[in-house]
Amino acid sequence: MDQHGPRDHHDRRTSSGVSLSVPTGVSTGASVDDPIGASLGLPALGLPALALSVVAILVLAAVFVAALAATIGLAQVAVLGARETRSFYLSLRFDIATQAKLGALAVSAVYTGLALATVVLAFWRDRRGWRDLVALAPTEPATRRHGAITAMVLVYAGLATLALALPRARHVPLEGPTDPVLLALLAANYILFAPIAEELLFRGWIYTGLRRRLRFGATVLATSLLFAAIHWEPRHMALVLPLAFALGFIREQTGGIRPTIALHAGYNLVIVTITLLSQ
Repeated sequence: MDQHGPRDHHDRRTSSGVSLSVPTGVSTGASVDDPIGASLGLPALGLPALALSVVAILVLAAVFVAALAATIGLAQVAVLGARETRSFYLSLRFDIATQAKLGALAVSAVYTGLALATVVLAFWRDRRGWRDLVALAPTEPATRRHGAITAMVLVYAGLATLALALPRARHVPLEGPTDPVLLALLAANYILFAPIAEELLFRGWIYTGLRRRLRFGATVLATSLLFAAIHWEPRHMALVLPLAFALGFIREQTGGIRPTIALHAGYNLVIVTITLLSQ
């Protein structure tokens, strides 16, 4: 019997399905309260190394997109011939509809490359525990608290989108895309590709790396600010900050990104739906 009395434990399930019970306060070789380090058995990346790893992910994603574009170009030359291929791309200067579709496909390729690069780097670092590095291991069951947060975020998405869209619609008619193919591509980017890629990178790789060095509050704040920063436009940045904090909280509570991908996709679905209906 423990003479110091019972200890609290952190229960975590790794990608191999083994449930680990780590006593609170016991050192795992990483930061305080580091259940991730206990399951992986890997030394935590320092902040400079983590930053370099993110740069590596971006470079790998760029290489993927460039390779895909080169492959498509070579295939066109092989099928159509060099002259016809050149004529096709020259004609795009006057074909706005096709430009928009190709642009949407390019965004899809970027998100796909980002997701693949994140997984590849995690697999390179630990072939057995790569799912834990990007938080794809089995997660803790959702609770009523998670459901309440999800509902509040979706309601917030709807109200914020309406608040931004309706005043503009009264003064300037909103004209969005009407081509069904383009709409399908844009919807796929917002509802499928973006949530998967961004959650793998931010709440997966970056959150896991920071959480092994920092406490929960600092980790959520850092990842949320980074997430908001990539959305460029100040108004958009302010809009996604509450989402980012909610995603960080759910990531911490469940131990994985599957619930955050679902919430992120639902958030974007609400925004896309209201935007289309308000046109």
